Amino acid sequence: MPMLKISAASFCLAIIVLSSQSHGVVIGDLDRDQFLTNGVSFGEFDAPGNVDANGPTIKIDINSDSDGQNGYSGGFASAIFRDFDPNSSRLELSLTIDPDNVSNTVSVILRDDDDKTNNFTREEHRYDFDLTGQPTGTPITLTRDLSTGPDFTNPLPGFTPDGIDNYGMRAMIFATDFDPNNLERLKVDLERVEIIDTSTTTVAELTAPMFEWRNNSFAFNALGDPNALDTSGSTIIITADPNSHPTQRGGMGFNQLDFDFDAEDHQLEIEAKLLPGNAAQNFHILLGDKDGDQFLGGGAGDLGSEDFLFKVPTTAFDPNGFSTFTIPLGSGSESFSIPSFPGPGSNNGGDGLQNFDLSAIQIQLVGPGDPNDPNSNGDLGFLAIEIARVAVVESPGLAGDFNDDGSVDGFDFLAWQRGESPNPLSASDLADWEANYGEPTPLSAAIAAVPEPGCLLLGVVGAMVTVMPRRRKRVAC
Repeated sequence: MPMLKISAASFCLAIIVLSSQSHGVVIGDLDRDQFLTNGVSFGEFDAPGNVDANGPTIKIDINSDSDGQNGYSGGFASAIFRDFDPNSSRLELSLTIDPDNVSNTVSVILRDDDDKTNNFTREEHRYDFDLTGQPTGTPITLTRDLSTGPDFTNPLPGFTPDGIDNYGMRAMIFATDFDPNNLERLKVDLERVEIIDTSTTTVAELTAPMFEWRNNSFAFNALGDPNALDTSGSTIIITADPNSHPTQRGGMGFNQLDFDFDAEDHQLEIEAKLLPGNAAQNFHILLGDKDGDQFLGGGAGDLGSEDFLFKVPTTAFDPNGFSTFTIPLGSGSESFSIPSFPGPGSNNGGDGLQNFDLSAIQIQLVGPGDPNDPNSNGDLGFLAIEIARVAVVESPGLAGDFNDDGSVDGFDFLAWQRGESPNPLSASDLADWEANYGEPTPLSAAIAAVPEPGCLLLGVVGAMVTVMPRRRKRVAC
């Protein structure tokens, strides 16, 4: 049998073809948990037995017209508030098509609130996914590039739409074909619908516009007092005295979030400046972590949840301008945590910072000698501060790690060749790669040492062994 010879150039080209989707941040996620905690269903999705969300996925089997009016049509929606740039974002639909499925189309609809001051949806943008010819019985991921525009836009009466520009998403909907003549069976297991934005590192943030926009925002105790909190402008202005309230505490923020991320790879950023009269030494940022199904009624595998509080010193900020204070979110970085909302059958109050499922962001005043806070100093001073944003963001990686896998290696050189570095095909990005080649980021260094390959191709081959297995097939629509 003749020996097959492959040139180095051909080998590199083959590897380039095997490259994965561009890295990005999930800024909207509609899955089983989001549906059960904050979702509504309509049409045939309301009929008994058509939808089963008791397992890890949403099992959908629409095979009748229960009301005799709308065909096999229906869907479910969840309020998800987020600004994003459609020109750098994509939709990913992860599901398993049952062999008995007949329907050729499912849709994802994004409600767009262009004017975030009146809580009205201005447009609904529909993105169709073609199931024709897709494999059955195995998990797949279908993708849509949002920059190409929707298949259909429904402007609401009385409003002037502006298209997909200035996207202010307030809801995500998964739906069947809306044709009342549609009588085709839809049978799929839906894992999740995601919007992934490659232009941002922000997972979630608390800002004044977002606080005003969301319908689940709240302020309590001292921050609920008149004149203590102003979110009418572009920043959060707090001028509050904890002693003004009997509890000597107070807070503001919102809940009903659902963002999964690895705490070790992220950090908390607070951008603020001090205002005249501030006497407080600290305040807290609270991040809620929904480990299990405590909002879903509990169950044998329910882990409950925790509130993680991070103490922020006011000395980190300047009265003359905004500055940013950063807290890594690795295990142990919190000031303290409080197990909360344990559901029936809970194994414990939570599982720590790992397996983070962000459910809430709050700003809280530091109370007096809280027994749950071993670091409390009874700081009850008057807090006067202007906060531009509180955000959970991806930690910056090592220069030259263009694919964000924790090390600078041959794959990053290929990413540079494809124009996927911060400054595509630039000499400065190539210099970053050369300077840090073979170096892991601090997080990956704790996992394993990276051997220095004898040549670039050996490094690429070694990397392929670790990254080639994939959980599901990915198909572009």
